[in-house]
Amino acid sequence: MDTLRELAPGAHDALVRQIEAVMAEGALLVKVRELISVALSISTRCEPCVRVHVRRAREAGATPEGVVEALT
Repeated sequence: MDTLRELAPGAHDALVRQIEAVMAEGALLVKVRELISVALSISTRCEPCVRVHVRRAREAGATPEGVVEALT
């Protein structure tokens, strides 16, 4: 994301807005959305994505046990 921000700040800002809209609380809690994103990040082998979504899931109230359970 840092490289995108440097090379194409407009595209970076649009992507950030899209992510914020997708991850906003709705029928699913943010914690649940982030746990789903952790699992998807693992399945796509996106290590930076895993780190971001685990951190965000924890910030949204997920426990370490909840993160592990989402992966099983």
